[in-house]
Amino acid sequence: MKKQLAIYLAMCAMALACVSCLGDDNEDSVIVYPYASLLSFSVGNMELPVSTVTDEGKDTTIIKLVAGSAYSFVIDDKNMQVYNRDSLPKGCNVSKVITYVSCDGIPYFYQPESDTFEPVSSSDSIDFTSPRRLLIASTDGTYMREYTVTLNVHSVDPEEMSWYSLATPAVDKPVRAIPFKDKLLLYGCNAAGEAVVAASTLSGDPSWGAPAAISAGLDEKALNTVTLFNETLYMAQADGKLAQSADGYVWEYATGTTAYSANAAGFNLKTLLAASQQDGKMWAVASIDGAAADSIVYTTDGINFVTTTAVEQDFPCHKVSSAVYPLTTNADITRYVLVGYATSQTDAAPVVWSKLSTEDYWMQLVSDGDKKYNCPALENLTVLHYDGMLYAFGGTGVVADEEIKPFAALYMSRDNGLTWLQADDEYMKLPEALAGSDAPYAAVVDNNHRIWIITGGDTPQVWRGSINRLQFQ
Repeated sequence: MKKQLAIYLAMCAMALACVSCLGDDNEDSVIVYPYASLLSFSVGNMELPVSTVTDEGKDTTIIKLVAGSAYSFVIDDKNMQVYNRDSLPKGCNVSKVITYVSCDGIPYFYQPESDTFEPVSSSDSIDFTSPRRLLIASTDGTYMREYTVTLNVHSVDPEEMSWYSLATPAVDKPVRAIPFKDKLLLYGCNAAGEAVVAASTLSGDPSWGAPAAISAGLDEKALNTVTLFNETLYMAQADGKLAQSADGYVWEYATGTTAYSANAAGFNLKTLLAASQQDGKMWAVASIDGAAADSIVYTTDGINFVTTTAVEQDFPCHKVSSAVYPLTTNADITRYVLVGYATSQTDAAPVVWSKLSTEDYWMQLVSDGDKKYNCPALENLTVLHYDGMLYAFGGTGVVADEEIKPFAALYMSRDNGLTWLQADDEYMKLPEALAGSDAPYAAVVDNNHRIWIITGGDTPQVWRGSINRLQFQ
């Protein structure tokens, strides 16, 4: 190989008719340089086969063109590497790629078939299914630099949802999952019906510790209210008292000094609704002695509550699933969305209420369109904010008069809960192994843009999923 390179360098020094890749307009002139340098690298358009369905409903494949100009290439002179930082789409055909090289010197690609270096030509295609060697030789034949050129192609579709099955905890009936500090806390009940908490690492593969008992007398309703606020966990207990925990295991009553303090006489907490670290408020529903109806209240310190308005007839107070997130147009404003039931009878359709942190009152969202756009009426309904949208799933239910099996579909709302549609099955979908499972479960989104679904029962499962592009570094 060294002998071949020496021959090429000698040819470079002697080939006065050779065209420099500096792009000199005078084709008869030859500029001889004692150095070699790669200035830029780019590629032409590439083919991308795409599966689709014809108007007649038949499967077919069409060819789309991927614009090579949309992908910039990094020239790493320290490590002698050339690569595209943004990967090409999955399935992109890189076996026949036109290349454009700008350099001080003369560029050659190594051809493994002939074991030779051949001059780069914009009329010849190169196979980049594996990295290629690119040689830049000085025109006086005294110097050369060799790069490894790699075309990165996604191994997965960036828009597709990928799910991974993980180790399961020994919690018979999962109720609530909360990312807390560097762990994922799972609250639920063991086979004896006792309230327990199990913890797992969030990074890497989960490693669940043995479930620990937290308090006697706690029921599913209380566990379902566990809320993180100001780095502290809170829970509305069945006796109307507010409990707090600094570690998720040891709970104690929150106490204050005002008439509307947590656990003060005449102040009974019914449920916790939602909390926002950014807005600095945790919202709840409470019964206050002397008031004709329950009140919507909030706290800024986890102890003292401020009353706002009376609970309206259709306000969600039971099995509430909340989503709290900043506006995309103004990150300083927080949006709260509550999805739940106005009464304990959860066989009715769920209701959706919302408010902004800049607003004083909660407002019910009611679609004026067909009922098929209503929030799906599913048992144990879960609503999560993910990738800028709301997603809903759950157990058995009825949507637009159609009976839905557990975990059969994923529903999404692009307008903050006003209207709902079934998500695209090709990309956004639940794990197939969950379809039809009526086991109790808990679900949550962690700080790494991953959705966790943890089921119990006879065949417990743990699934962690993400839209692939959200995990690209």
